[in-house]
Amino acid sequence: KLDTVVYTLRSVRDAAGRFGVGYLWLLERFWYLYVTGKFSPYEIFFNDLLHPEISESAIKCYVSKQTQIALDERYLLKTYMCLISDKAVFYSYCKSVGIPIPGLLAVFDLPVGWTGAGELLSSPEEWMSFIDSLPHDFIVKPALGLMGGGVTAFRRAHGAYSDHTGRTLSARELYLFLCR
Repeated sequence: KLDTVVYTLRSVRDAAGRFGVGYLWLLERFWYLYVTGKFSPYEIFFNDLLHPEISESAIKCYVSKQTQIALDERYLLKTYMCLISDKAVFYSYCKSVGIPIPGLLAVFDLPVGWTGAGELLSSPEEWMSFIDSLPHDFIVKPALGLMGGGVTAFRRAHGAYSDHTGRTLSARELYLFLCR
């Protein structure tokens, strides 16, 4: 608990310097988000909710993970929770009932994953061959990820795959990245 308080105070101080606004104003916004909005410190800083360009009225439109889970538990049958928590299940459901959704290239899973066309892929060689057939630009995101964590954009260039940070991976390295 003390670690969270120290982390919060340091992060608010850093944000005050970065945004050029008063420490107390940011602390007040943090308190509002934390107490009234039920946001965790991680959510507040990860989503940059202390940014002064986000208006007070816009801040009131944000929903914390805790609030979202409470709403889900209140209004959804427990048997349907997997539909909103697992992107692979949600994709399959939307596809089966005809809801328009972006195209799925593949679901990476071990020991067996599958392509959007339904082809099963299991060996590293099958995956690397598939990786080499991907479009020029593609995005990878964890099926069970939260708040954009783990989302990575890739671009193929000169037989390798560069991510949005500039890191370049071979097909084998991209396969190993997916394994993690």
